[in-house]
Amino acid sequence: MSQPSISQHLRKLKDSGLIQEERRGRWVYYSLILQSEIYPLIDDLLAHVPDQTENMRKIEKSQITLHCNC
Repeated sequence: MSQPSISQHLRKLKDSGLIQEERRGRWVYYSLILQSEIYPLIDDLLAHVPDQTENMRKIEKSQITLHCNC
């Protein structure tokens, strides 16, 4: 997906009260709002998503530089 498309989706999730953002310098970190009234539904859905830990380890080991050209 393109960066503008992802930003649009994140904005909609933030506007709906599902996620929050934290700015640290040039970076913005997003996280679920655990107190959201629909968090239990989101948590249940995420329980059915395949674990990505091994894929993340592979990316980290490959030393690929991930960045956003924002």
